[in-house]
Amino acid sequence: MFDQTGAADLAAGFRAAATELDQQAGGSRVLPALAARADWRGPHAEHFDQRLRQLCADGAEIAAAFRRAASGLDAMADAARREQQRRERARAWEHAHQHHGLGAVLDNVHDFFFGEDDIPPPPPAAPEPRFLVTCVARNRGC
Repeated sequence: MFDQTGAADLAAGFRAAATELDQQAGGSRVLPALAARADWRGPHAEHFDQRLRQLCADGAEIAAAFRRAASGLDAMADAARREQQRRERARAWEHAHQHHGLGAVLDNVHDFFFGEDDIPPPPPAAPEPRFLVTCVARNRGC
């Protein structure tokens, strides 16, 4: 059984982490760093600028990955919900079409003379969603 609540909680956690990363990279951490950088000169200042730009880019990339993961969880939860509904319909159909005792004999005689009026069983399961995961490794000299 798919844990809908757990998936929703995890997706919410991914989204919250992405928002926090955006806030950290967008101002609350960068602005003090830029203020400290104002008086720097030379190669260390250039190295600091390069690392700060990379930090912001990495934060945005990780936040985007968290959002993709949350969307993937939402898609999996939706697929699991649809599959559960399909299985419940299939069980109900099977239960309704089980033939037992005299009622089954009369139903078969009716079907023989008047044709079957049964609705078809539910369709087979939909294919499982596929998610593409990409990972970019970079050598940054850290």
